Amino acid sequence: MSLLQPLDEIQQTLAEYERLAISTEQWNGTEPPEFSDDGEKWSAAWRPSEPGQFPSFCRATVYRRDVDHPTIVVVRWDEAPPTDDQWGQLWCRERTSMLGSFARRAALRSAF
Repeated sequence: MSLLQPLDEIQQTLAEYERLAISTEQWNGTEPPEFSDDGEKWSAAWRPSEPGQFPSFCRATVYRRDVDHPTIVVVRWDEAPPTDDQWGQLWCRERTSMLGSFARRAALRSAF
């Protein structure tokens, strides 16, 4: 059973997930989130090529001390934003920050 419950609530902060991972004493860090428009070319810095565009994909990597390979999770923009108007507006303003945090939470859930 996973220590990190599969809570997809946006209110569950990245810091809470990291705190739980740290408490296992097996967390060995994360890479900065990477973004892609095609799933092939990845970059830590994403910039829209036209106004109103969103990154198509985000990739997050988590390391555990007791596992030889990293946990890598890829999430798609169209599967991530909340349907709530207030949170949706925040996601539209802070595209990479919100999608990156979502991907990192998903990677932490998967790893732990």
